[in-house]
Amino acid sequence: MASNSTASGAGPLSRVASSPASTEREGRPAAEAGAARPDPALFHLAMDWAGATPDETLHVGDDPHRDVEAARAIGITAVWVNRNANAWPAELAPPAHQISDLGALPARLAAAAPGLVV
Repeated sequence: MASNSTASGAGPLSRVASSPASTEREGRPAAEAGAARPDPALFHLAMDWAGATPDETLHVGDDPHRDVEAARAIGITAVWVNRNANAWPAELAPPAHQISDLGALPARLAAAAPGLVV
């Protein structure tokens, strides 16, 4: 997973993701990509690291424009983390998925994709 965060002690889901081609987990800072979201280069580089296509990728983020809309613009499904019950921006199409905290992500994924191991 790529992250705009530079903190080395970020939460367990904020900087790691598993590659379908590997059992290893790794996190990479956005600076390594030379880009930050919403720049498509960051998303493309993360997919390259994971060996994944947009159809095989899920982006989880808390900013409607920089996370959800930026991911959707290049064909990635996005989950909006709405911790404060904010209203979704009227100018954007509603998100495909919404959760209130990262702890809800595994159940949401299991419900959306039966048989997925999370």
